[in-house]
Amino acid sequence: MGGATVAIVYGVIGSLIAVAIVAAASRTRLAMKLLGASYRLAHSLRVGGVIKFHFSRDDYEWTLPTFLQQAKHSIGIVSISLRLTHEEGDLIEFFRARLAQDLSFRVRISLLAPQSQ
Repeated sequence: MGGATVAIVYGVIGSLIAVAIVAAASRTRLAMKLLGASYRLAHSLRVGGVIKFHFSRDDYEWTLPTFLQQAKHSIGIVSISLRLTHEEGDLIEFFRARLAQDLSFRVRISLLAPQSQ
């Protein structure tokens, strides 16, 4: 083998080893402490099964029911209220339809201010 080929092989092997080390180290307590609270929160959400997290409706482009139609197994909502506009339609009817389609589908809602408008 030529010198360039050997260098490329060593580079590839070194890169693979580095990726494995970084992947393993990113789950340690030291990494969690060094990377900060945002990383710890993201890691906790991922371990808990949260695939997407939106801080507000500004984070997605559609109406809430249209956005929720993407869910395949469950919907979990934590919100101050579930106030919808007229264009967004009836959220309760949407939940009923999804549950009727698939009896194993789950909907969890936690309202932080259930008496709010």
